[in-house]
Amino acid sequence: MKAYGRPKLSPSGDGYHVFFKRFPLVGFLLNDADLPAQLRGIPDDVLTKQHEMEILKYRKARIVAIELSTEE
Repeated sequence: MKAYGRPKLSPSGDGYHVFFKRFPLVGFLLNDADLPAQLRGIPDDVLTKQHEMEILKYRKARIVAIELSTEE
């Protein structure tokens, strides 16, 4: 977090996108199947800070895509 800033999660049908404040145009898609069942597919309006912390600290979730955006 020192180097990249606090990560933010954005749920999608494919899993969770992770973004960092320092690199707002780069996102990482976590493999949903790597997460424990209770953390998969949580809708944006239900996702809490506690869920985010549990997902982000889960070290076995692989990055399956890197997304580059042209919009800030």
